[in-house]
Amino acid sequence: MKIPPRGFTLLELLVVLGIVGVLAGVVVLNFVGADRERHLQTEAVRLATLVELARTEATMRNARMGLFVDDAEYAFATFDPETGDWLRPEEGPFRPRTAPEGVSFAAAAETQELPARPEPGRARRALPDILIFASGEQTPFTIEVIPAWDSTPWLVRSDGIQRTVATRAGEDAA
Repeated sequence: MKIPPRGFTLLELLVVLGIVGVLAGVVVLNFVGADRERHLQTEAVRLATLVELARTEATMRNARMGLFVDDAEYAFATFDPETGDWLRPEEGPFRPRTAPEGVSFAAAAETQELPARPEPGRARRALPDILIFASGEQTPFTIEVIPAWDSTPWLVRSDGIQRTVATRAGEDAA
């Protein structure tokens, strides 16, 4: 009795390797795109969470806080009533944060009331884009977290009273 040879032919092995190669390429390309999207979402959720943390901090400390936003970074600050300055911490959760590569910010907030006139000889200080009061209220705002690639931006927003949420543009806040 003759035992038939066992194994695969060279052609069968090449077909299987070709299929595995194509599938690996698709998976890698999807992960690369998903990685950027995940960073975009993470930045939006981080910003919304930090705004909520700042509201809690302002209420607990009975202090005014603010958020300065430009296209490449955002920074929290605490108002010092003695000097009239906005103090920006360099460490901790409220330290200045730079946008990840390929991401920018655009803030839109209701117009702020200007504080009382500064003392003679003192320059008027710039107000934060968003004010957070000791009562827990804040300036109603929308901050767009914008990707440089072709994708839908995220919106971080609050009506000034309810919690701050991060949603995809075009989606309703939950």
